Amino acid sequence: MTITVKTISDTYGGTGGFVNNDFETIIRQITDGESIKNINVKRIKVQTNSTDGYLLSLQFIYNVETNDGEKLVTGALRGKRTGILQTYDLNNNEKVKAIAGTYGSYAGYIVVKYLEFKTSVGTRSYGKNDTADTLFTLPAGILFGMNGALIDSLGTYVVVEVPTNSSSTTSNSSSDITSTSFIILSCFTSILGFIVLVTVVIFLWRKFYRGYIPTF
Repeated sequence: MTITVKTISDTYGGTGGFVNNDFETIIRQITDGESIKNINVKRIKVQTNSTDGYLLSLQFIYNVETNDGEKLVTGALRGKRTGILQTYDLNNNEKVKAIAGTYGSYAGYIVVKYLEFKTSVGTRSYGKNDTADTLFTLPAGILFGMNGALIDSLGTYVVVEVPTNSSSTTSNSSSDITSTSFIILSCFTSILGFIVLVTVVIFLWRKFYRGYIPTF
């Protein structure tokens, strides 16, 4: 199996900062001959302001499964390394199912101020959720967006597994088997027909010509 990008979400938040794309970071980690089979979030790292509780930074660490094994790829640090660090490690069977949050004005900029991550186990929330801010939701996926000193905007790539075309292979194999069987059957029929013909000729010869004595 390999993967393909199914959808790319809109970005939510402000317009400041510079572009960071975790999907491109992951692709750059793949060497020649490797193919990606699956990508999952392994660790969520956030930092919040110790004074007002707002979100200051976000970083995903991904578990990337390839045909050569598994590797951890560290995504971009979105925001700054200040505040209270919180780290959440997903267990082996736990998956991020959805992302939600709010964005609004903070320190003179429109930025992401609150995030929650719904996983197959529960929900983890970080930052401060103000009722006056704008709500948004994102599908679970690989992060991209804008950031500087804060998290200016967020979006996600959704990737899915693409199975190998086994049905086509099976179909081709079946066709090959059918063709081979047809050839074998044709040869068998021809041989059987020849044997029958020889048998008939011998029978007729014995019946009509065995006692015949020519006269001159």
